[in-house]
Amino acid sequence: MADFTREEVLEKVQKGESLERADLSGVDLSKANLEGANLRRTDLEGVNFEEAKLKGANLANASMGEA
Repeated sequence: MADFTREEVLEKVQKGESLERADLSGVDLSKANLEGANLRRTDLEGVNFEEAKLKGANLANASMGEA
């Protein structure tokens, strides 16, 4: 189960807060602006990134099965 809702994720990214090691599995982040987000080592299993903006996002060591 995800640690945060879509709205919480977007709020944290907007504030420049890190989401490192967060469980975001199954969260719908389609069309989300995630530019510059720290998603290092996050669980992104089943996340919908369709049309999301990921420029400059840190996805190092993130688990992205079926994302």
